[in-house]
Amino acid sequence: MPKLLSSASKAALSQEVVSTNLFAKHKNKALLSTALINVQDAWGNFHVIRAVIDSGSESHFISKSCFNKLGLSKFFLPIQLCGIGKNISKGSHGVRCNIKPIGKSDPIYSLEFIILNEISDNLPINSLPVEQFSKFSQLPLADPNFHLSKPVDILLGADIYGFLITGNKLLSDQDQPVALETIFGWIITGRVKTSSVSLSVNSYFLTSYASLDQSLQRF
Repeated sequence: MPKLLSSASKAALSQEVVSTNLFAKHKNKALLSTALINVQDAWGNFHVIRAVIDSGSESHFISKSCFNKLGLSKFFLPIQLCGIGKNISKGSHGVRCNIKPIGKSDPIYSLEFIILNEISDNLPINSLPVEQFSKFSQLPLADPNFHLSKPVDILLGADIYGFLITGNKLLSDQDQPVALETIFGWIITGRVKTSSVSLSVNSYFLTSYASLDQSLQRF
């Protein structure tokens, strides 16, 4: 027999809050870490996809174009994303994908992604001179072209972050970028020098509300 819910319970269930990071343009000089990863398609083949690694996100995201390329089955996931200024966007479907490091047979992680039209603007917003990262030139980088402004099609969030980071890091001054070792290779993040004021990545809190109907289906 189905369990009846009180009005208070329904209200609580209708607000399943997810926090993540969004991207906005301003004058901060910061670099988000990107990595090239293998993502498995519906036929068992792996594709190289550029991802951004975001420890501030409680959810994983995949672009619609990347999802279409993989040919995987999606599931119904009506969800409302509300950011600062009450800017609202919506997601309607999710997909489960297998990911792994390029050139390795394991580890393989199976993750659920929310499908969005786009993950963000190109990252970084503007390409950066590679010379300022010369101290990292001998590292096996997760994204050899991390300094070039290119699209990202996947965002990997907090619940996988601890499994990706090995703990090794290469630090310098606080106003300089740092390198962190991951299972994909070394990622570069932190402050960067640029002559362009348009380079910026601003993260802010985002809430995501699952529909009440979806919540009730779990009971």
